[in-house]
Amino acid sequence: MKTKIACGLMIITFLPLWGLDQFDIPHVAADTWKTTLTVYNLGSNSESVTVSHWDQDGVLTGSSVNSVPAHGSIELLSSSFGYNGIARVESSEDAAIRVKLSYLFLKDQSESLCEFFVQKNQQATKWFLPNPYQDHFDWFGIAVANHRETAVNLTLTAYKNREEVSRKNLQLGSREKEVGISNSLWPGLGYGDIDFIVIQSDQPISVPISITGNDEQDRHLFFAATEIPLPGSLSLYKVAHIPGGNWHTTLRAYNPMGEEASFQFVGIDADGNQVSDYTFGVNALGVVDYTTETYLPKGGIAALKAYQPLVFTLSYRFAASESLCEFILQSDVSKEWMVPNTINSWFDWFGLAIANFNSSAAQITLKAFKNGTQVGMEDFTVNSQQKRVDLSSALWSQSNISYRDVDLVVVQSDLPIPNPVSITGNTDQDRHVFFQGQNMSGHIPIPDANFKAFLVGQYDSNGDGELDQGEALSALSLDTPGDQENPGNFTNLEGLQYFTNLLQVTASYEQIESIPDLSGLSQLQHLYLRENPLGMLPDLTKLTSLRTLDIADTEIKTLANLPISLESLYASSGELKSVDIQGLTHLELFRVPYNDQLETITTGHLDSLKTFLAGYCHLSHLDLSNSPELELLNLKENQLTSLVLTECPELQVIIADNNELSEIAGLSTCTKMEALHLYDNNFTSLNLSGMNGLKRLGCSSNALETVDFAGLSSLESIYLNYNKLTDLDVTSFNDLEELHCSGNMLTQLNVSGKVNLKTMSVDNNQLTSLNIAGCTGLEILYCSSNNLENIPDVTIAPNVDIYHCRNNYFGPDDCPVIHAIEAMGLSEFIYNNQADGSKLECP
Repeated sequence: MKTKIACGLMIITFLPLWGLDQFDIPHVAADTWKTTLTVYNLGSNSESVTVSHWDQDGVLTGSSVNSVPAHGSIELLSSSFGYNGIARVESSEDAAIRVKLSYLFLKDQSESLCEFFVQKNQQATKWFLPNPYQDHFDWFGIAVANHRETAVNLTLTAYKNREEVSRKNLQLGSREKEVGISNSLWPGLGYGDIDFIVIQSDQPISVPISITGNDEQDRHLFFAATEIPLPGSLSLYKVAHIPGGNWHTTLRAYNPMGEEASFQFVGIDADGNQVSDYTFGVNALGVVDYTTETYLPKGGIAALKAYQPLVFTLSYRFAASESLCEFILQSDVSKEWMVPNTINSWFDWFGLAIANFNSSAAQITLKAFKNGTQVGMEDFTVNSQQKRVDLSSALWSQSNISYRDVDLVVVQSDLPIPNPVSITGNTDQDRHVFFQGQNMSGHIPIPDANFKAFLVGQYDSNGDGELDQGEALSALSLDTPGDQENPGNFTNLEGLQYFTNLLQVTASYEQIESIPDLSGLSQLQHLYLRENPLGMLPDLTKLTSLRTLDIADTEIKTLANLPISLESLYASSGELKSVDIQGLTHLELFRVPYNDQLETITTGHLDSLKTFLAGYCHLSHLDLSNSPELELLNLKENQLTSLVLTECPELQVIIADNNELSEIAGLSTCTKMEALHLYDNNFTSLNLSGMNGLKRLGCSSNALETVDFAGLSSLESIYLNYNKLTDLDVTSFNDLEELHCSGNMLTQLNVSGKVNLKTMSVDNNQLTSLNIAGCTGLEILYCSSNNLENIPDVTIAPNVDIYHCRNNYFGPDDCPVIHAIEAMGLSEFIYNNQADGSKLECP
């Protein structure tokens, strides 16, 4: 008995290409295989396609132009366009063309067939390929090709049991490919030694494929690779069909990343009732299976929600048969799908599974085509959270359509639905092909109904209630309706990635949990996402025009992969734990205060940084050396024990109160300093020499014994309360307005002639004299709790209003001065009690 193994995979991406759509075939097999390209045209006019073939040495062997009839298809065989090598199909841009790739092994009339759709216009630098391990397979291999004009360097990394087991580096010249099984690509690795592989390249390449088979060459499974979802991108997957009866369904979750990931699984039975809601974890680099024997509801459907970059495969297997079909789940929803029929002599029937995950019933229209002619149409309803599964004879009951009467089916719905699944098989149930449908609507998929309604209201120029790529490209600015007083209700910005001409996006004060990959928005300059329950950001490095990013008040834990163009970053009052801004040479403003879990900020090469605000965080170390433009630094209330500021010549303001600093490396080089705030630290000495422009000094509550003021003359405000100072020379500070040095061990202080001095507090020292002669601008004076024997005479200051001088050693000889001061009518004048507890009476 010959057993047929098949798979179907499709991914649709909208890319802003010009001129031609390209379908790259990375592997045309040798003449022991039959390679078939089936080209479908879903348009109402005939289309021309060009097929080119390059041999195994990368030499072009031929190119032909072929006409595809409207609503029809043509088959192109390797016997006509060439064996081995690679191929490409080109059509006019945005033509309704799809290409299916089939491999059939020709040995002994083998019925081992594998088919899948070729992805249009998609290239990437990182691809994921699973190894569908089954006990009836013996080997696993890959085919990877370079369709570019220049050579490409690649790394193929194999993983097993959560570990990297081997790595291969290779170079492919223009139009060359590499094809091999595991033990030739990675010596010593057999079929069972690999769970999955990751292919990375220094330039984008087209989709690689994997090949799994047995030694008899009568069982095979082919996979087209998929891109790994980006971290921070919410992915919603729908399982449109979980068969009942003797079918075994397996959902396999792959985690290709180095951190544990999780996803939500909701199971729905055949009657539309939710029967399960689980959250599953998948270990880093791990693989986990979920089956109809464990969690999948037989006869039902399921929905998945993943915030981390997981890849899911779905496989169907009938009873003990070796007929297996497996494909990678996709997250598209659409109102129009195309599903092909696979016609071969060993198949007997063809059917469809169509599911509706909407909250209301969906109206479905099925159109069947054969040789470009519509041969059947049927309308029916699929209720909410239910599906319809039938064979062709039941789906088009009035047209009496059998298996061979259909080339392809167009599925249309009034509501967005996930990929329909086609099922082709035989009466013995030992040969099957399953396909996921191809999105044919041309409409941008927007799963969040509220977000879609908003976008349609803004940009639907043709009034069809949908958005196409042209309408999306017309948008230059997007501002969602949520604000601080009236938050919005958008939870998912999927669809935004197609608005590639946007210059600004403001989506603050919504309920956004994730945003899609925005790497195609190359013109985006400003992105505002303030106050959302957003947990992660995708890689933003390709947003080469981005200047402003605002993620304040979000739930993002790690911030990295930011574009070098970024100038302003706002991320205050969030849940950040680490931030990487190294190499952001254009960054001018960095604002992350009130992130009380933020422990690490990776810096370096911040050539344009002017303002750095990271107060009220959890930092213990920070290195801002070589920040030549830095002017303002606020690090208040962290746990800093180390701060490096070497080569920061423009620094003017430092606020680093409430830390654990005892020194600041490079501080003496900050000669343009105007304000230095170091309250509540562990400094024992402070060298301010050379800071000729320093105007405000705040270093109270340290352990200072000495302060070097050499060369300073511009100080206007000094706060040195609660230190261990025994001497303080302020004679050179003619502009001094405030002097606060309470709680030290000073024995004398001379501020005579400081005509600008308005406020002075010198309580709790050991002063025996205080010379305030000439301080005519004095308004407030605190000098209590010292050893003063003569009351300082403030009558020389006509504007003095508050004067506290109690707990000293004044006597009757001071009464004339006290009377004179009382006559000034101060709002506060307190000179009693005296230090010995007595009360001075001045009659």
